[in-house]
Amino acid sequence: MNQEAEHRKPPELTSEFRSEESDSRSALVLVLLSIIGVAVGYAASIVTARLLGPDAFQLYVVAIAELGLCCAIAEFGVGKLSLKTIPGYVASGEWSLAAGYWQFSLATTGVVSVAIMACVLMMQFQSGVLPWQDPLGLAILFLPAAGVCGIGIDLVMANRAALTGMLIARVLLPVSTLVIIVAVSQWIDEFTVLVAILC
Repeated sequence: MNQEAEHRKPPELTSEFRSEESDSRSALVLVLLSIIGVAVGYAASIVTARLLGPDAFQLYVVAIAELGLCCAIAEFGVGKLSLKTIPGYVASGEWSLAAGYWQFSLATTGVVSVAIMACVLMMQFQSGVLPWQDPLGLAILFLPAAGVCGIGIDLVMANRAALTGMLIARVLLPVSTLVIIVAVSQWIDEFTVLVAILC
């Protein structure tokens, strides 16, 4: 009896070791994706700064920073809450609740982002500035799309696809932005702040 118990221990230990090894590999991949994302984002900033010049680049950075702030507000916390809520629904097999949370998250982010966009544009119209004449006005037009994309990445990560979510957020988005900036700069004569925001 004791011999049988001893023979059964190694497979359990092996499976635990494999699980820990898999977790460590996943963590390493996540770190590498983050490093790649930072490097590509930095390269995109350098290219954009060289194309715009110091004064125009300052306007671009302020507009993008304000867009990022508005995106964080528009998310309304539902994305981060999904990282805690959806795995529980999936583990218990409550797929309808998980799907309902997806719909609630997207709807909440969409409504709040449109409301923020409308408020900013209204203030600009009152001051006599059209959206395409001001970097912030142009950037804020993309708030609903940016907000929904952000919440979508959180929802992907909440569905036990952390690597996929990180790949999209840390690699695909920065790389595509860099490629678009370089390609557009080759096609047009003057690379302006508004063009950079569109990229």
